[in-house]
Amino acid sequence: MELADVKLAGFVRKSLNIQLYKNSFFIITTRFLTVVTGFVFWLVAARLYSLEDVGLATALFSTSTLILQFSTFGLESSIMRFFGSHDKNKVINTSLIVTTISAFVFGLIYIMIVGVVSPGLGFIQEPLYGMIFLFFVVISSVVMVTGSAFVGLRKAEYALSQNIVLMSRIVLLLPLLFLGAIGILSAIGIAYVLVCILVFYQMSKFVRFAWNVDYGFLRKYKTFFSGNYISNMLYNATYSITPLIVLNILGEAATAKYYIAFTIGCFFFQIPYSVGTSLLVEGSHGESLRKNAYRALGIIYAILIPANIFIYFFGSSVLALFGAQYVESTDLLRIIAFSSLFFALYALMIPIQNVRMKVRSVLTLNVVLFVLFAGLSCIFLIYFGIVGVGYAMLATYLIMALIVLGIIKMEGWL
Repeated sequence: MELADVKLAGFVRKSLNIQLYKNSFFIITTRFLTVVTGFVFWLVAARLYSLEDVGLATALFSTSTLILQFSTFGLESSIMRFFGSHDKNKVINTSLIVTTISAFVFGLIYIMIVGVVSPGLGFIQEPLYGMIFLFFVVISSVVMVTGSAFVGLRKAEYALSQNIVLMSRIVLLLPLLFLGAIGILSAIGIAYVLVCILVFYQMSKFVRFAWNVDYGFLRKYKTFFSGNYISNMLYNATYSITPLIVLNILGEAATAKYYIAFTIGCFFFQIPYSVGTSLLVEGSHGESLRKNAYRALGIIYAILIPANIFIYFFGSSVLALFGAQYVESTDLLRIIAFSSLFFALYALMIPIQNVRMKVRSVLTLNVVLFVLFAGLSCIFLIYFGIVGVGYAMLATYLIMALIVLGIIKMEGWL
């Protein structure tokens, strides 16, 4: 073996012993698998279902995600933040019970008012469709909480196995074709049930499940919970509300084209988000924030730069796999990918501030993010069509990156 090979092997072994890199590897791999299977899932859906059904399904999926954000009360971030310093049993049981009950209540409320807030989705008020949608929302809340728990336990490799099981949703698309848009949602919901069976088996090795809410834990960190609740809700609403905006302004077909481009572009955002999540966990376990932040930036840009080059030249070919009509979203996909380079700074600043318990700073950043993106999307969609969402995203994250750099300079990080 040559000297260069020996040095490379030594560097790899040393890197894998650094917890940030190890956890980041599993989180990135998990999210990469999520994006790839999501890509294949929507590819198959686009081939089997009509363009209108795909558009309605993406709107339903985004709506359920938005409902989940109302249901978490900031507990999904709290799991990762406090697992290293609190009773794990109390943290996970409290989070599961609160989010599941809340998801059911908020889902039911949405079904009751859907005819007013989103008339295009009014068909879920029919009993069968309503029950399917409500079940989907509740089971999604369980998957979300348990996924955060494994990351907080520094056992992100278990989340990887969950995503392998989630691949079953692709196979389920065909037998549920008769349900139309609800069939797409049902395929994901049934796969989530299988994931939950695996999750409870895996997690029973680390925690004891019980129907018990720790009100003392909720009271002690209510400021952190409430701050992150509003903050996370604003962040996720930024993306969840966009398909509804596109649906109301441009219709079902445009929504489908937007969502497919966004699904592919999500890969670029998962890299900074995954590494940022690992940074939050390691910081919560006492690791150096400054040192890990620089390491995190290195990981992120080492992946994002070549990925952006690839999508610039081959983005249209990737979209063509879904059908000729989706190629119209090529420019949107390129802009979304490019935006991730600026998103990276924001994605690292959020976990850093959460570790430091600077909830007000996190909340302020996400208020600015939501207002900028939602406002610019509404304006640019009217003038530029679906590519306007890309322009809005790029402008938003460029401004957010400048704000983060200002915070870094004020706090003397450089």
